[in-house]
Amino acid sequence: MHGGFYWSLIGRGNRLSTVEPAGTGTGQVRNGYNKFWDFGAGLDSNRYPLPANNGAWPNLIQVNLLSTNTTTIGASNSMKFYYQYGKVANTSASALFQVFLDNDLNAFNGSVAEVYRETLGSTGTNSIYPGTIQWVSNPTNTAPGTYATYARISAGGHTRYLYAPEILTLKPSLAAPFLTSFAEKNGDAQFTINGFTGQKIVLQASTNLAIWNSIATNTLPGNSWGFVDGKSRNYRHRFYRAVLAQ
Repeated sequence: MHGGFYWSLIGRGNRLSTVEPAGTGTGQVRNGYNKFWDFGAGLDSNRYPLPANNGAWPNLIQVNLLSTNTTTIGASNSMKFYYQYGKVANTSASALFQVFLDNDLNAFNGSVAEVYRETLGSTGTNSIYPGTIQWVSNPTNTAPGTYATYARISAGGHTRYLYAPEILTLKPSLAAPFLTSFAEKNGDAQFTINGFTGQKIVLQASTNLAIWNSIATNTLPGNSWGFVDGKSRNYRHRFYRAVLAQ
C-alpha cells in the first residue's frame, strides 16, 4: 500500500484515486483534490478562502497529455490544462504559458526543450479557464528517450509549475534522411548522410537506379554521418540514396 509522498505531485501517484491509504473509512486520496470545480474527483466544498485572494499569482490547476504516451519526435501531441489568474476576469492582464520536455523531473536544473508557448487572458478569482493545445517536438534539439512534460505559467514576476502525470516516450524522427557534400577522396566517392539523432539509416547504392543494394547501416549519434565508399572506383557509374531502416 502506497502512502504519503507517493500521492504528492512529485510522487506522481494518481491523485484522483479512490484508494484509502490509512485504512477503510479514513478517506480516499481524491478527497484531498480540489473539488470546487469538477476535475474528475466530483464536486464538494473542500477548499477554504484565504484572507488575501488578490489574483496576483497565476496558477495551473491541472495538466494532462491527451495523445498517446509513445510517439515519434516531430509528431503532434495534444495537451489539456486548467488555469486561474487575475482578480478581474477578461481584463488586459495576461500570463505567459509554456510547455517543456524534461528528462529528470526537475524544472530548475535546465529543461531539455521548450515545445509550446502562448499568452493567456485573465480568469478572475471566481473562475477557471480550460485550454487544449497541440505541440510538436523539434528533432534538431530533442533526442529520443523518455520525458516528463511540465507547464509553466508566469505573470507579474510570479511563476508556478505543474507536471503532467503521464510520461512521454519519444522515438526517433521519421523525417527522411538526405545526402550532401559529394566529393572525391583518393578516387573514392565521399559524402555526408544527414538525419536526426537516433535514426537508424540504411545507405543503398545502385548502378542503374532500378536495383538498389544496401551497403552500410548506422544509427546516428548526432545529425550527420560521413561516408567514404571504398568500392566506388570499381563502377563506371554508382548512385546512392539513404532510407530509414524498417
